Amino acid sequence: MSHATNFFLLILLFIVGQWLVKALRRHDAHTAQRTGADGARGAADKADNRNGAARQSGAPQLAEPMIRCVECGVHAPKSDSVVVAWRGILQRRACAAARRATHGPRRSMSVEFTVDADGWVAQARKLPSPNVEARPQGAVPTLIVVHNISLPPDEFGGTAIAELFLNTLDCNAHPYYDTHLRGVRVSAHFVIHRDGALEQFVSCNERAWHAGPSNFFGRERCNDFSIGIELEGSDTTAFEAAQYDTLSALVTALASRYPIEALAGHADIAPGRKTDPGPHFEWARLQSDTALADRYFPYLKFSKTP
Repeated sequence: MSHATNFFLLILLFIVGQWLVKALRRHDAHTAQRTGADGARGAADKADNRNGAARQSGAPQLAEPMIRCVECGVHAPKSDSVVVAWRGILQRRACAAARRATHGPRRSMSVEFTVDADGWVAQARKLPSPNVEARPQGAVPTLIVVHNISLPPDEFGGTAIAELFLNTLDCNAHPYYDTHLRGVRVSAHFVIHRDGALEQFVSCNERAWHAGPSNFFGRERCNDFSIGIELEGSDTTAFEAAQYDTLSALVTALASRYPIEALAGHADIAPGRKTDPGPHFEWARLQSDTALADRYFPYLKFSKTP
């Protein structure tokens, strides 16, 4: 054979070889796809057979746990959820779809509180006040009193509320302090700030100085048997959603630890002397959030703080 003929045959063999390689690859891919589909159908058939056998035998069928998303409130399978942290304290689960969403309104994250045997909430910032004393012998908290407070009046933020309860407030810093707060010694068990942050100044097992002269349906000295919760706010301003979230969770925790019988505003137990928590406080919202019965809100229908 001539060199030209040999060269032509080599080229022809090369082309045929490439075609065969491509044909073999297509065949292998088709086989793998068919095997995968058959395997998936087989697994599904086996699952159906197991479920059918379970139904016939009366054995219970195990359902995947459902997790309530803390961001959107929707219940989703546990497998479609991720672990999230809230304020670096609590861990909750949220559905992956909600975590992926980057637009639209989002519901506030839920929060849970626990009250220990000493009367302190583990999740609250602890700032022990010196304005405290033991409850009378045999007295336990049965009443929750809701207040509002802002220092200076109608101004939010800062540390003045804590300083007041810790007896460290500089009364020269503002004319209102000098006129109304110099020498005053008061405290409350809790303060809920505008962002929902919770501070605790007095153990719930002890008596804070928040109610003053007061009367709850004929029972005087409400400090003896109550827990005082201050919301950072005023009579002229609506409260924040985060404050309602924290308040409802706190009330739920307190009702679980103590024999709470009722909730009242400061104005309800000190009419004519006090007006807080004021006309913007939504008692019906608190009742809805806590799912407490009507009997826990004896002032709700005729309250001076509707």
